Amino acid sequence: MQADERISVELRGSRWLRPVLAAAHVIAAAALAVSLGPGWLLWCGIAQIAVSALVVLPRAGNHGVASRLELAADGSCRWLRPEGEIRGRLRPDTTALPGLIVLRFDETGHRRPRALVLFPASLGSGEWRRLQVFLRWAVRFDAAASILSRGPTAAGPGSRG
Repeated sequence: MQADERISVELRGSRWLRPVLAAAHVIAAAALAVSLGPGWLLWCGIAQIAVSALVVLPRAGNHGVASRLELAADGSCRWLRPEGEIRGRLRPDTTALPGLIVLRFDETGHRRPRALVLFPASLGSGEWRRLQVFLRWAVRFDAAASILSRGPTAAGPGSRG
């Protein structure tokens, strides 16, 4: 693999992550209240959002903890944290926007995908730009291969044959 087919960046905690995640939980609860109206279903949904906030918010934005992220053009990734190393493969739904990067990856040995939310404050400005360019142009996602590898599917309504 050539040198330009890999990238390694140092990650820092972002001061924006907790407020943005808290706002997202509040917006989700408000949307639920507007769409469902009063009733037991609303309270079940609010309870689930509260549990999510209690789980997610304490872990978000570890300001003093630095970690390293290593990505390869073939989609493999390695996240080196003080708690240990996580290896996996980037998913095609990884998103790189001007002010936000959401790295979604399938962790080796686990069924559920993981997400790593990054803001520009999480990296130096040069590393932020390098990571965005790398995700947009260097990583090769073979979406067609993953669809074809599932094999033939059962004929659904409206299909011929």
